Amino acid sequence: MTLVKMNNRPFNRHFSDLFDELFNMQTVEQNKIPAVNISETDQAFQLQLFAPGLKKELFTIKVEDGNLNIGYEHKSEQKTENNKVVRNEFSYKSFKRSFHIADLVDADQISAQYQDGVLTLNLPKTQPVQPAIKQIAIQ
Repeated sequence: MTLVKMNNRPFNRHFSDLFDELFNMQTVEQNKIPAVNISETDQAFQLQLFAPGLKKELFTIKVEDGNLNIGYEHKSEQKTENNKVVRNEFSYKSFKRSFHIADLVDADQISAQYQDGVLTLNLPKTQPVQPAIKQIAIQ
């Protein structure tokens, strides 16, 4: 059994591994909401949501009240096998992300695709409304 010094006190290596394991599990748990990248061009915004291993049929994408809502509803399936699980980090949970798009995006033209674990949304910008110029005749 290996002893490690921490704060000038030796302690059992197994305790250290358990301590590290607990902190690593917290880090894994905190990252259950997929990360998002958003880029912008003159014509559109592009949103990429990193979600590997998910089924595209379980995603929901809605625009309501000026917000783009992206959700994933995972239905857990319990399988019983004769194997003893020692560590299980493959866990998929439901999530919901919302983005305020208001008048910036043409909601009727939004498109989405899911490929290689990345959900990509193309959000075309609305065309700015030009004020009408009206000539007023002087009488």
